[in-house]
Amino acid sequence: MRASKDDRSASKESLATTPMEFNYGSGSVIPGFDGASPLSDAFKTAVSSFMMMLSVILIALGVMIPWLAFFGLLFWAWKRFGKGRFQRAKTEVAE
Repeated sequence: MRASKDDRSASKESLATTPMEFNYGSGSVIPGFDGASPLSDAFKTAVSSFMMMLSVILIALGVMIPWLAFFGLLFWAWKRFGKGRFQRAKTEVAE
């Protein structure tokens, strides 16, 4: 029991005399517009996210526009040419 107390007091004294150094600094916490600031990082992330969204939209439009144009052309052709022929054929059968 006495040896345990001696070890504890020696540990406390050793810890009390141990040299310590504290370095306080904000690092990248201070907001600003330098290259390492969080606001600059957030702005770069927002721009990157916007550019990615824009590229996805453009790719989707690039894939969909030809198909929409094709089906629009088919619909126009059916309205322009096919509808009259279908009605004429229907009236001929009815007579």
